[in-house]
Amino acid sequence: MGLLPIFGTCFTRPNQVRIRSYLTALVLSCLVPVCLSSVYLVHHSYQNQFTYLEQNLLATANILSVALDRDLSISQASLEALATSPALATGDLATFHAQTLNVLKNFSDSDIILADATGQQIVNSYKPFGSTLPKRGSLDTVRRIFETGKPIVSNVFKGAVTGRYVIGIDVPVFQDGQVRYDLGMTLPADRLLALLHPQEMPDKRLVTILDSGNTIVARSNMPELYVGKQIVSPPLLQLMAVANHGTTEGFNLEGERSTVSFKRSEVTGWTVLVSSPKAIMVNALKQWLQWTIGSLSVLLAFGLGMAFVITRIIARSVQDLIAPALALGRGETVLPKHFELTETNEVAKALLLAGNLLQEQESARKEAENALKQMNETLEIMIAERTAQLVFANETLQKNETQLRSFIEQAPASLAMFDTEMRYLGVSRRWLSDYGLENRDLLGISHYEIFPEISEEWREAHRRGLAGELLQAEADRFERVDGTVQWVRWVIQPWINIAGQIGGILIFTENITNTIKADELLKASLAEKEVMLKEIHHRVKNNLQVISSLVSLQADNLTDERTREEFDDVCDRIRSMALIHEKLYQTDDLARLDFADYAISLLKYLWSSHDVLAEKVNLNFALVPVTLTIETAVPCGLILNELAGNALKHAFPDSRNGEVTVGLEHNSASDTACLWVRDNGVGLAPGLDWRQSSSLGLRLVQILAGQLHGTVETGTGTGAEFRVTFPLKGLQS
Repeated sequence: MGLLPIFGTCFTRPNQVRIRSYLTALVLSCLVPVCLSSVYLVHHSYQNQFTYLEQNLLATANILSVALDRDLSISQASLEALATSPALATGDLATFHAQTLNVLKNFSDSDIILADATGQQIVNSYKPFGSTLPKRGSLDTVRRIFETGKPIVSNVFKGAVTGRYVIGIDVPVFQDGQVRYDLGMTLPADRLLALLHPQEMPDKRLVTILDSGNTIVARSNMPELYVGKQIVSPPLLQLMAVANHGTTEGFNLEGERSTVSFKRSEVTGWTVLVSSPKAIMVNALKQWLQWTIGSLSVLLAFGLGMAFVITRIIARSVQDLIAPALALGRGETVLPKHFELTETNEVAKALLLAGNLLQEQESARKEAENALKQMNETLEIMIAERTAQLVFANETLQKNETQLRSFIEQAPASLAMFDTEMRYLGVSRRWLSDYGLENRDLLGISHYEIFPEISEEWREAHRRGLAGELLQAEADRFERVDGTVQWVRWVIQPWINIAGQIGGILIFTENITNTIKADELLKASLAEKEVMLKEIHHRVKNNLQVISSLVSLQADNLTDERTREEFDDVCDRIRSMALIHEKLYQTDDLARLDFADYAISLLKYLWSSHDVLAEKVNLNFALVPVTLTIETAVPCGLILNELAGNALKHAFPDSRNGEVTVGLEHNSASDTACLWVRDNGVGLAPGLDWRQSSSLGLRLVQILAGQLHGTVETGTGTGAEFRVTFPLKGLQS
């Protein structure tokens, strides 16, 4: 309730609250947080305004510090440019004196001095050339120039000749890599006042420039009294000792309490002070605060007055609703009336509409009572008819269940019907016979009670069937109740009850134990034949190796080199066929082999058996896996042996270096394979028709390609290339 009980006791008797109290509490609930927020915001804004003034002082000090650095940098740059004058290099000091006067046109009331290492002035723009000149007053600056060779900006001091407060800027003059002179410029301290006057300084702000020794160089107010004096404000000196910039409070030289911001230049070490009297800053903030509080007070008074007027209008409009509401309660007709507020007017219209609706509802209630009485009579008749139908349907259902059980029992297949709890609803005699249950009455008994050790796989199949899946298996292991192992083919299908829901599952099984045993005998027979076929491949390989060895021994006894080469070719051909049987013996597939793997083994053997010829010939492969039957692999192996052997023997005469590349490609679109051999040797003789060659190897290649129903083509370019393309005819695996 918040403030509502308090205001309620003020305007009416206990335990009752008038709407005007609620509205007044609502207004105060809105205004009090706003007033508190306004007070906080005013206080916060006051602090921000004071902080802003301090930041503005510091920003002004930063700007003036940058301007001071820029002005001194311009003077230093002019001196550095003058230090490179050719007149100094040649010793023409009269010309140099004239040049200094020309430079000083841009620096009014300034002097340029040239001194040697002892501090003796050689040229002084303030005196005519040739005048007798004293030594420099700042001998320490001269010494530092010659020691460091770097420019120096001095603190404020009185000139030895002019007697004015000046600032010294000294730069070294180099000759042959050594400091030869000290070139300095003395600027009048009041020159820096030009930096202060263009700046707009509100609130009677004072600007003071200090050198690195905290001596006043320039001041915007009465510089003639304070230039050359030390700053003596302890709070300011303490803060300047630990920071390059900041803001503090203290008394200025005129004795006024002021806020001071400073910024020390990192280039010259000089400091710019900007101060404003504290009283002026406080008066400005007070004026702003008075204006803000006055504006808020006027707005608050106006808001309270408007709230009072509005609450009276709302309260009067709500009270005017009492008479129509009482008339509605008495059942009288509510007369239309216009109210001041839209909401109150809508409530009055709603009261009028409610009166009409109540009359209509009373008439509708009487009509509904009559209709309900008639409906009850009709329902009693329908219930009697439905009861008779259910009795007839129940008798029909019992008859159908009896017929279904009889059908399942007489079914020639192994069939059982289960409910959702896997209880038997019907079972065929074949089922009882297959599972050793001939003399058991299974109706109403759980399948898991009869077979308690049934496997989890069968239980999962039952669950999936009850979930609505149709399942089947071609072969599954099952134990009869007597422990005999059976193999069955089964189908599990859900059945739908009269309510359209899954009522259970039907299981059809077929005993395939005899078929499984026959398959096992057949597999054993096939395994024996595979062992026998492997043994045949092994023996054929051994016999071919024996033949190869006999031919090789016979070749060792021959003296005719050509005959020996022919015998060696025969050995290679026999070895290519023996290798096929060796590969077939080593694989599980006794009728097919990977020709790419076979080709690599064959060619490595060929290169190792002709080690002298193959010593400088590199062997490369570009083979894709292609599986061939033994009928196709034997001629392909002989072709590969002939083409690779010819390249090794004839393509590189006189022990030349070279390479032979063997490739195997498969074109899936035309179902063909391409076996090719390429070398970069001397190539075929010009004009040679290799198809008419008397070479046994090339004729053998043509004959074997014909057996494969393939073609032989030669390539163009460097060396020789033979390509044998043949159809796979579905023999690729």
